[in-house]
Amino acid sequence: MLKIVLIVGVLLFNLVGVQAHEKEMGTLDNLVKKFEANPADPQTTIQLLRELKNQGKPNRDVVNRYFQTQKEADYLKDYNWSIIRDYVDDVNAPQIKYLFKNQSKFMQNFSKDDVFQKLDNVFVGHLEQYYNSNKIEYNKYLDFLKSSGYEHYDVVADYFYIKQL
Repeated sequence: MLKIVLIVGVLLFNLVGVQAHEKEMGTLDNLVKKFEANPADPQTTIQLLRELKNQGKPNRDVVNRYFQTQKEADYLKDYNWSIIRDYVDDVNAPQIKYLFKNQSKFMQNFSKDDVFQKLDNVFVGHLEQYYNSNKIEYNKYLDFLKSSGYEHYDVVADYFYIKQL
């Protein structure tokens, strides 16, 4: 009897898990359809990016497609800043280059700490890939940050200095 109860319990558990997975996939499919119909809609884009992140799926294509519908000057809008802040991590992305070039404009609209935290994280992430494998590229990029006058250069450099200790 106990064996039957366990088997029924396992079957019910699996059935609930399958239904939850189907619901997640249905939500993602619906968001993808909404996004495909209007890739310029920031609300749909943010919902889709959030769902992709929750499911551990890549988001680069969605981010790229969305920002193809935006003007650079619009990167300063609240909804675009939230996408840049939360989902753009490539140091070579146009949004990060624009952010770097226009730090003061972003700081007028958003927290100085948020702007520096975003840039610091992107720079550390970029340098991390070279830290152990390509010291020439690592040092070249650190020199670029220093010569650019980046105000938080020391924060980025200190991250790796502390890592060496």
